[in-house]
Amino acid sequence: MTEKQTGFSKKADEEGFIVVYPYGTGSFDKKLLTWNTWDCCGYADKKNINDVDFIKAVLAEIKSKHSIDEKKIYAAGLSNGGMMCYLLACELPEYFASVAPVAATMFDTVSCNFNAEVSLIIFNSLNDQHIPYDGGIGDESLVDVEKLPVETVVSLWVNKYNAILMSKSESSFFHKTNYKNNNGTEIVLYKMLSGGHSWPGGEKIRKFGDAPVKSVSATDLIWEFFKNNPKTLNIKQSHSAF
Repeated sequence: MTEKQTGFSKKADEEGFIVVYPYGTGSFDKKLLTWNTWDCCGYADKKNINDVDFIKAVLAEIKSKHSIDEKKIYAAGLSNGGMMCYLLACELPEYFASVAPVAATMFDTVSCNFNAEVSLIIFNSLNDQHIPYDGGIGDESLVDVEKLPVETVVSLWVNKYNAILMSKSESSFFHKTNYKNNNGTEIVLYKMLSGGHSWPGGEKIRKFGDAPVKSVSATDLIWEFFKNNPKTLNIKQSHSAF
């Protein structure tokens, strides 16, 4: 489902990288599987599934079968999958170079300890009724949990990384804001002007998602960002927790 939604397999064939689509957990035969990301979501949250350890096991399995560049391990995800990206940046920063949360956010109960820096490219739409840009609980939210405003989340990472504003730009489809710190760690926000709860440039898969904007390819932008942001620095105990 994620493969069709994002088109990352086609991109992997074109660019020569390995792409993996790990499943979350649930009782709906792969139709609505979830990740345990702080206060969300569904089966994984209720059963307190340790998805961080699961991802570590997935990485170990990949490393045992393939020769990979450990400075170029990345994660991308939509909605609860995007929340999982934030969790991985918090819990496994020594493993991941960059992450790409799409139509996702964090919660005010988050505890995030840093022992390395992870670059982030973030996509959120102003008209997302599942993950409201300004936070809270959206009209179509599947989880009755207060969510942080997107720009509050961005500010958390910017402040913890001591990053500064590098540039702002606008198009007919998004407003882009770019931050970077002295270590080269980068945070980019794409504030989408439409598209709702979707993967920009992708396919609408689930009935509760929205029709994606077709003029912007999140997959292309994410891969270019990943290529430009491998793991360059591993700073042990360099930052305090959120």
